[in-house]
Amino acid sequence: MAGGANAGPEAGGPESADEAEPAVGYLDLMKEFTSVVVRNRPTDVVTFATDYFNRLQDKTSRGEEAEASCSRSGSPNPAGNAEFRLEESARGGQEGENDDLLDQTSLEEMMMLVGRRRPSVAAEPFNPEEADEDADDSDVDDDEEEEEEEEEENSRMARTRRKKKTPEQRELLRRICQGSLIFRELDEEQMSRVTNCMFERRVEAGETVIAQGEEGDNFYVIESGEFDVYLQEGGSGPRKLIANYRDSGCFGELALMYNAPRSATVVARTIGRLWCMSRPAFRRRVLLHAAQRRAEFIALLHSVSLLRGTSQYEKMCLADALSWRICSDGEQIVQQGETGKECFFIFSGQVRIVLEENEDEAVTTATA
Repeated sequence: MAGGANAGPEAGGPESADEAEPAVGYLDLMKEFTSVVVRNRPTDVVTFATDYFNRLQDKTSRGEEAEASCSRSGSPNPAGNAEFRLEESARGGQEGENDDLLDQTSLEEMMMLVGRRRPSVAAEPFNPEEADEDADDSDVDDDEEEEEEEEEENSRMARTRRKKKTPEQRELLRRICQGSLIFRELDEEQMSRVTNCMFERRVEAGETVIAQGEEGDNFYVIESGEFDVYLQEGGSGPRKLIANYRDSGCFGELALMYNAPRSATVVARTIGRLWCMSRPAFRRRVLLHAAQRRAEFIALLHSVSLLRGTSQYEKMCLADALSWRICSDGEQIVQQGETGKECFFIFSGQVRIVLEENEDEAVTTATA
């Protein structure tokens, strides 16, 4: 059952004529903004969003002016020149008073949003409709035979390390992953696939696991050890300790989800053991699942007559807000007379709707 009102699926009708896809770039824009919000965790989201998009608009306008100027002067690579000026501004360049308000992190996020990502963080395209969930997690399309051989060796090593997990380790990985929002909707079989494709990495005290600004390669789950998280403001200067993990936790998913550079540096304070999921495995096991689940929810919403007047985009937004709830046979889902806090859409199975007219009589009014 997809949780989130008690509207059972009914025969769908023709879709509304005003259905429309979201504007080009909107979903990417909001995805990047969500990443920034998760990293910064503002207390006042509305003020944060207003300031964020005002700055983005200002930088976008300046970038367009810079490109036009470069075009008139015949200079190559206008986008590169615009990026250089933005970075100079963060180091104290003379771009204007507003630039002093922006730190390097904000500038990098702005440049990502307007399409000026650094070449080192451009990742392979991922089409959920073409992806094969059962494919070898270590398979990477490569033109160079030497790199293919290296990948095959890494795959063999990874498979060897995966076989060494104990039942206790598998349970630990499952428990920690389920504490992360992106894994909460996985069922038992899917979670088993996730833990199966993880491989071990042992680290020494003082070893850097991930570095701020680098391209993301793996998602990490901590089995043992203590790890410090550092943020370097402006890409230079002293590092600031912002978090600490001890014998539990996970990190590294944001860079893989949003195709962005690492937002912080993680250093092992002690000897430790990590379990890693590679970028290809993460994309197949997590992103592919999210895309498939979204498509299933949208198809469900199309069958609900109550939603016939909503556009495709509105259905997509509603689908993103849904979550699973598994109900056992005979379980009471809602109680007559109680205050409603959520609604339900029946994804599979049947429910019985009972109306209690008095204390001694209950009448089954419908099934769905």
